[in-house]
Amino acid sequence: MDGGLLEEFKAYLGLMQFYLNLVLQTATLAMTVTSGVVAYVVKGEGLPRRRGFAMLLPAALCAGLGVGFLHQTSAAVELRDRLVKLAHELKFGLAPHGDILVSSLAGIGSLLLVTSIVLLIVAGVQILRTRSMQIPNKAMEPTR
Repeated sequence: MDGGLLEEFKAYLGLMQFYLNLVLQTATLAMTVTSGVVAYVVKGEGLPRRRGFAMLLPAALCAGLGVGFLHQTSAAVELRDRLVKLAHELKFGLAPHGDILVSSLAGIGSLLLVTSIVLLIVAGVQILRTRSMQIPNKAMEPTR
């Protein structure tokens, strides 16, 4: 076994593990912020109009992270392919967990995008509902 290839394999494996950990921690943080804001809105605290606008922050967070994760899937594929090639050259049976980072980026990215779309719909409904409550109905006013 070539020592240089083995060291390169270990470095790429460590890099893949670092990226996977970073993706999971970032997704956990995003979902924590999102669930906190949703709980605030569902509980009904604050002004009604602010509750609708409050949903825009986690929607933007989820959309940005979702697009970023999906964009980085191609880089994860390159990393996985290099890891598989090194494993083949070292005559290892398989590259451990080669597809987990790619699948995680694609799956979590898609989940975050769907979450952002749902949050935008809920925010829009909330904002429109509060706006319709504020518009006086001219037909209901007494005539003089």
